[in-house]
Amino acid sequence: MSNRAESDGKRVEDYWTFGDAIEKEIERCAAISFASHQVNELSRNGVFRSWRCAMPGSWHLAFTITTIPNCLILTGDVGDLIVERHYDMLPWCRGSCRSTGYFAEKVPNNILTTEFNWEFAEAWRRTELQNEDINDEYRCFLEDFDINDESTEAHLYRELSGYVDELPSFRVWTRRFLWCREAIRWFVTHHDEPVVLEPN
Repeated sequence: MSNRAESDGKRVEDYWTFGDAIEKEIERCAAISFASHQVNELSRNGVFRSWRCAMPGSWHLAFTITTIPNCLILTGDVGDLIVERHYDMLPWCRGSCRSTGYFAEKVPNNILTTEFNWEFAEAWRRTELQNEDINDEYRCFLEDFDINDESTEAHLYRELSGYVDELPSFRVWTRRFLWCREAIRWFVTHHDEPVVLEPN
């Protein structure tokens, strides 16, 4: 589709590909940013382990990975994230962090993984206007409906509820969550753990 919305000075695809564009941008930036990082083990006592990931002699975009039973904790310049699932989290992360949605399900609810994005809502409005099957009243509403950086999620849903039976989601993965996931992905591909640890 040719319909586009502005995001951070770049043109991004329509509503259906908006979130993917953000993920790909973070993935590309993380690959560049972590290219010179090295893994240094800080401690190890069974499943209680910790590693520092950074460029030699620099703290820029450095992060620490810590594991405890059933939990992996990431802290550092890219953000903070906790993921809970298995006793030894490293083998699980190795495969599961490829799926953003599944990975996000294992983050405790008090850590935001998604956020309202007005640019995403505007991309949806423009995409919706491309639909030739909408009625005139709804089309006029969409043409006049102003979505901008002061728009709130509640306001949009309240206004749309009179026209749309199934309200779309205007939430995208937070950039912080995506950076943290990329840091974990980088770590599990650059660190080989010899043994999967099981509870006694």
